Amino acid sequence: MLGSLLGNEGAFQMDIISTLLSIFGIGKEHANRISDLRIEAARLNSEVAAEAGRALDLINLAEPRIVRRMRELLPDHPEVLSSCQALLTEQRVAAKKILEQTETIQLGITQGGHKDWVGLLQRLHQWRGTASRIFPWVKDIIDRYEKVLDDASRTAP
Repeated sequence: MLGSLLGNEGAFQMDIISTLLSIFGIGKEHANRISDLRIEAARLNSEVAAEAGRALDLINLAEPRIVRRMRELLPDHPEVLSSCQALLTEQRVAAKKILEQTETIQLGITQGGHKDWVGLLQRLHQWRGTASRIFPWVKDIIDRYEKVLDDASRTAP
């Protein structure tokens, strides 16, 4: 109707305006999708960092207690203490490395440096699944050391 009021030239202008508006709409939808993917990537990345942080906190809290108890209960077996410390140090280094990786990934997410957001999300989902096993793994190691030390304290003279 507006086209008939404006004549053929007006109809042509309306077609151009409609086309431009639809292109802007598509661009906005794409931008919203990328924004949603970035938010999901940041969430998954922060969950991985939280799991590594929990494991690191557990190691930092438990190691002094375990070392002290080993020195008291097993003074004649320094190799057990050094083995324990080496294992806990290995787990600490792994957790710190994961934290450093999450910081690097977070920088890429906030700066928008990723081209393949779907691929990044897939990798982060896999990494999140792996990271969810870090804390139980470290807790199991510490619990086993605690159990051995508890048994040694019961049998100690």
